[in-house]
Amino acid sequence: MHAVHVEDDHLDTIEIDAFLTETTLVTFHRGDVPGLEWLVSEASAVPRLAEGGPDRMLARLNEVVARRYLPLTEDLERRLEELEDLAIGGHPEVPAAVQVLRRETLALRRILGPQRDVVLSLGRDELPLVSTRAGRRFADAHDLLFRIVETLDGDRSHLAAILETSRSTAAEQMNEVMKVLTVFSAILLPLSLLAGISGMDFAHMPELAWRWGYFALLGIMATTAAGLWIYFVRRGFIGGPRLGRLPGSIARGLGRSVTGVGSLVTVPMRVVAGSTQRGADGRRPNEDTDPRQNTA
Repeated sequence: MHAVHVEDDHLDTIEIDAFLTETTLVTFHRGDVPGLEWLVSEASAVPRLAEGGPDRMLARLNEVVARRYLPLTEDLERRLEELEDLAIGGHPEVPAAVQVLRRETLALRRILGPQRDVVLSLGRDELPLVSTRAGRRFADAHDLLFRIVETLDGDRSHLAAILETSRSTAAEQMNEVMKVLTVFSAILLPLSLLAGISGMDFAHMPELAWRWGYFALLGIMATTAAGLWIYFVRRGFIGGPRLGRLPGSIARGLGRSVTGVGSLVTVPMRVVAGSTQRGADGRRPNEDTDPRQNTA
């Protein structure tokens, strides 16, 4: 058998070897085994627990050792739920945490799988040192180990799904960042072209000596930028801000792009919470609650 041992958030197991005779049960183990110590103390305090011979005591020991895995599987389920929420929010530490849990789950599966088969053989095979009542006790221990192993198999599949979700969220965030940066690059490109043409040092250029040429060029640039922004909004490349809130929307778009780039390196919990509360259209829940702001 292998008894679970958790110390400083590190998972380990302690091997327990047993030697069974008609009148004696001898166990060998390195280190303290809480389940075994509890069983010995209870059997010493309540003599009826030691009745039935050493075979039933061995079956009880298997059941006690197996039951100590239940809090571990419950804690694993809780951690999986937390990781799933973080994966949806795009937390960068999710892949590393998933790999650690996957390694620990696989280690437990490799230990408890053969242990389950051994307990099954002790309960079903007609062994001269195992009575019928002890066999039923071994069957109970086998059912417990079977449920634990099935839970671990399900957790492994859940971990794979969480890792895929984390990668998909990171890719989606990167696509959103690239889309925002591409839109602003496309808006600034014609403005740079106009500034480059107006800055050429030719002696004879149209409107070079015009008094209002500078302001006219700025107006053309502003009109071009606004027209491109409206075009991208109508094509669905970016969200549809109201024209009255255009400067704030541009600033907010730049802020989201910077936040998206930073989230690929480290994401504070407040950014994760904000991303999970954002709706499917990219807006926050209370952004359009005012009916007067529903029209562009």
